[in-house]
Amino acid sequence: MMKDSDENAIAVVAEQETAAGLRGNYEKTWEEIARRVLPAYATQFAGQNRSLIIPGVPRMEEMVDSTAALALTRFAAAMESMLTPRSSTWHTVIPSEAALMKDRQTRLWFEDLTRQLFALRYASTANYASQKHEDWMMLGAFGTGNLFVDALDSPTDKGFRYRAVHLGQTYFMENHQGVIDKVYRRFSLTARQAVQQFGASALPDVIVKDAAAPRGGSKDYWFIHKVAPREDYDPGRVDWSGMRYTSCYVSLTNKVTVQDGGYHTFPYCISRY
Repeated sequence: MMKDSDENAIAVVAEQETAAGLRGNYEKTWEEIARRVLPAYATQFAGQNRSLIIPGVPRMEEMVDSTAALALTRFAAAMESMLTPRSSTWHTVIPSEAALMKDRQTRLWFEDLTRQLFALRYASTANYASQKHEDWMMLGAFGTGNLFVDALDSPTDKGFRYRAVHLGQTYFMENHQGVIDKVYRRFSLTARQAVQQFGASALPDVIVKDAAAPRGGSKDYWFIHKVAPREDYDPGRVDWSGMRYTSCYVSLTNKVTVQDGGYHTFPYCISRY
């Protein structure tokens, strides 16, 4: 049965298009930077015709000098070694009340929590080190980096999963204090990936049929992920309403909401120069 468009999905698509229009002037500059400094990111900004992107095609035609690219890799290496070194504990977990640390058992508990956090972050399934390096590269090239943190979606493993999200996919909005509190991410999944993430029952029939077809499942379909402060936030609730941020995924195919959820903390770690 064909799933009809819903009001939430239509609103999310309209909001994302508005956010894309507000930042349109930056994309030409970012594209020029990518072609000369970070070719892997070229041709993937929203101002470009995404249908013409061919995976694996060389994008280094305009990279006439390697000075900036070499400097960028050195910048990323220096930032990692000074701020997020893999071989040392570069931050600790502490209570909001500093006086609690005077108690030895409390101090030992927080030290153990810090060790557990780093064990999860640097687990092979978390992919933190490589993705943080990509985040540093993005920050040095474009002045904005974006690292997405989510729970690991695995029946056997528990923990985090990190992903450096391409700047061309993400659109940020600030609150009245200049803090980014709303993100729209426009991205594609193959039919097979979409069924894995959202389940067949939530998706439009055309995607489900493509995923089930012989030799099918490889066509790309577009989605939007919206994260924003929850208007009906109630800290006393244990369901989605008890989470500070709302999360929803919308399929651009038929404009339907395919997943609702939430986060206790903002899942997009955005760094800016």
